[in-house]
Amino acid sequence: RLATLSGNTVTADSIFTGVVDKEGEVLRLYHKREVELLEVAPRNHLVIATRLARDDNIRDVFRLTSTPPLGLVDAGHKCVNLALEKLDRMQPLMDQLEAVR
Repeated sequence: RLATLSGNTVTADSIFTGVVDKEGEVLRLYHKREVELLEVAPRNHLVIATRLARDDNIRDVFRLTSTPPLGLVDAGHKCVNLALEKLDRMQPLMDQLEAVR
């Protein structure tokens, strides 16, 4: 469950948790990351949280923006391309998701 600034709570269901090779945003190099894919109610936003390791603090948070949400799959390389919007991990997540139209 996630809390909003108004004191309400919403449900966030974990859809996937595991280690992936994530392409870096600046140098485009690949790094191992622990990721968690969450579905956040009530509008069913899909959010990815990344960590360096399972017990670390969240490093980055992204909202999936593609339609369909899971993007393009390159079966030969076992790669998924996702359209993402980076969110500010220091700001309340629900405020950022509620601002999406």
